[in-house]
Amino acid sequence: MPPKKKGGTAPAKLADKENLVRAETEILALQRLLETRSHEAIEARRSERMWRKRMDAFTKALESQKEDTLDITADMLRQYKAMQEQLLRRIEELEGDNRGLKASLEERDQEIKKLQEGQEAQRKACDAEAPGWF
Repeated sequence: MPPKKKGGTAPAKLADKENLVRAETEILALQRLLETRSHEAIEARRSERMWRKRMDAFTKALESQKEDTLDITADMLRQYKAMQEQLLRRIEELEGDNRGLKASLEERDQEIKKLQEGQEAQRKACDAEAPGWF
């Protein structure tokens, strides 16, 4: 193949100008893209910080709620045990009263029985002394 002829410098200068314009356009487009991505990255970091703060706040609230629940549970358990002890003491007290009342009732029953037996004996004695009064 024969060597190519170089035609003049005019077409080369035109191609260089077009390449320069294309390069400048590409540079501007890339700069805009860089700015957009930079803004997106800044916004993403800001959003991440916000979500981390919210997560930390929720974590603290959850821990606080767990502590409150444990405190309430412990207090309720303490109250339950105290009430159970109080009721057991009251039951023992009432059982003691019941035993005392039963003993007293038995004594009274025995006294009544003795009085009835004494009255019956007196009646029989009276009947034996005066057989014909009625």
